[in-house]
Formats: sequence, C-alpha cells, structure tokens
Amino acid sequence: MTVTSRDEVGELARAFTTMATDLAAVDAERRRLVADVSHELRTPLAALQALLENLADGVAAPDPETFETALAQTRRLGRLVTQLLDLSRLESGVVPLEREHTALAPLLTQSVREEEVADRPVELRTQVQPPDLTAHVDAERLHQVLVNLLDNATRHSPAGGLVSARPRRDRGPAGRRGRRAGHRRG
Repeated sequence: MTVTSRDEVGELARAFTTMATDLAAVDAERRRLVADVSHELRTPLAALQALLENLADGVAAPDPETFETALAQTRRLGRLVTQLLDLSRLESGVVPLEREHTALAPLLTQSVREEEVADRPVELRTQVQPPDLTAHVDAERLHQVLVNLLDNATRHSPAGGLVSARPRRDRGPAGRRGRRAGHRRG
C-alpha cells in the first residue's frame, strides 16, 4: 500500500504499513524456525525409530555397537532439545560456536552409522585424507550438518545409488592441483 498523505492519517497509515511488514517478517521467520526445528528433530527420531524397529524385528543384533548408535541418537535429541530451550540465543542471532580440534574420521563414521540405520537402498562411502585429518570446528554443529546432508543425500538418491563423503586437507589456492598463482580455470 502506498501512502501519499502527509497529515496525521498518512503518518498513521505508514506506521500500520511498517508494522504489517514487520509482523509478516516475524511470522515468516517463525515458520522457518519451526520447519528447521522439525527437520532437525525428525532426522535423529527417524534413525532411532528405524534402529529400534530393526532390533524388535530381529533384523539387527542387540550388540554394543547397535546400542551405542541408539544412545548417540538419544544424546543428539537431548542436545537438540536443550538448544531449543534457549531460544533467546537463536532469536538474537547469537549462537556461540564451541570450537575445538576434532578428528574428522570418527565424526564422519558416527554420522554415517547413524544414517545407515535408516536402511535406504543407497551405498554410503567415506574417505578422509589424510586419515588423521582434524579441523577446528564445533563438533556438535558439524555432526548435525553431516547427518542432515547424509539424510538428504540418501533420501533423494535413486535405489542402488552411491553417496560419497570425502573430506580432505585443502592445500590452499597456491597448492591446488591444476592451478598456478594468478591463473583461474573458467
């Protein structure tokens, strides 16, 4: 709505227009948050449900590795709920990262293990180069991203497809294969 009047009624109309725009933005942000939260909770819940169904049906053996995967999913759900309870950080846009040097191979292996319980007809392959590769990251947030990426990739891959995760050390712009300083491939 375009307001052309410069009197008090025009000012009031502009204020209502601004307020309506702000409310629409807040509502859109709320809907996005609910969708994000639903997705974040759905992934570990679906994996945990699949794992428990496999145990109940006798498809999976009740061994320590299976229980560790179930426990990891439960812990992840607990952490997600804890994060949701502190909405003031999310609303303010400040979510602190708890960075630490993290070995990527075990983190990726755990993420793949959690995705494998979904039992989709897709092959998952990983290769970390070098095998002892570490990164200075928030391990929980990276794990969350990895599980979501793997979930989306396996969910949307055709039966018999391959999902490959291959983290590797970046040698920097000057050390990348096929590139020289000042030369860019098109």
